[in-house]
Amino acid sequence: MTARKNLRGATIALAVGLAFLAGGCSAGSDESSGGASSANVAEDSAGFSSEGGTATEPAKKTTKVDPAALTDPAASRQIRTAEMTLQVNDVAEATVKVRGIASASEGLVQKEDSTFGARPGKGSSVITLRVPVDRLDPAIERVGELGRTLDLRTSSKDVTAQVADLDSRVLSQEKSVERLRALLAEADSVRDVISIEAELSTREADLESLQAQAAAVKDKAALSTLVVTLDVPRAGAPEDDDSGFLAGLSTGWDGLKSGTVVVLTVIGVLLPIGVVLAVIGVPAYFGYRRLRRPAPGPVNP
Repeated sequence: MTARKNLRGATIALAVGLAFLAGGCSAGSDESSGGASSANVAEDSAGFSSEGGTATEPAKKTTKVDPAALTDPAASRQIRTAEMTLQVNDVAEATVKVRGIASASEGLVQKEDSTFGARPGKGSSVITLRVPVDRLDPAIERVGELGRTLDLRTSSKDVTAQVADLDSRVLSQEKSVERLRALLAEADSVRDVISIEAELSTREADLESLQAQAAAVKDKAALSTLVVTLDVPRAGAPEDDDSGFLAGLSTGWDGLKSGTVVVLTVIGVLLPIGVVLAVIGVPAYFGYRRLRRPAPGPVNP
């Protein structure tokens, strides 16, 4: 019985001691540096210190990237871009169709620089489309049907890790801003208020910058960029690159026409000269023959 009483007494004494110790630590925290807020500002979890009214550089934190975002294909983020150059017969008509393709793909026309001539065979257009990343390939196929594709270039960049990193940094910065706002609400001296507000402004600016970066990357990953250049066939440029019997026949006919033109040109150049030579040379020739005739000899009796 005596042992039980001694054990119970020791337990109660230990509990009272721990409670007193906790109360003493709390009281000491409230009385240090002229107030509770001064102590909190001095040792902010992000590294902020109000000693002398200045702020120290916050400790750098390791950003954690969600491994699931890197392995899950559905969570993959890709920035895709494409550039196309087409020859069309009517630039104005093709431009209208390109706008329609953007609308049908649930995208938009981000920029357009078009010049239309008075005739269908004149003008050019450069249109920048933004379409969902999963509809970029169908949009390229539909645009390619409007004319003859002269050039097509595509590129892709994986930004899954970058998006996850920015999201993590934004979350950490938001928590840091919330802590400083809580400290500002508890501050009870002008010195502490000025120090906390200065650091709070800096961290809010950093937070806005991170949020803007994350939004820009996500926008590029959500909507792909397709730049379409429309132009008319240049004068003298072959429109088709066909081969076979018809192409050979066409080439032979063109060669025959070219040869005939050359022969006729030569004849046309030589004909006046031949006429002049004939007018002068024929009488001279007959006169020369008459002069060369032998004189008649004496007649024998």
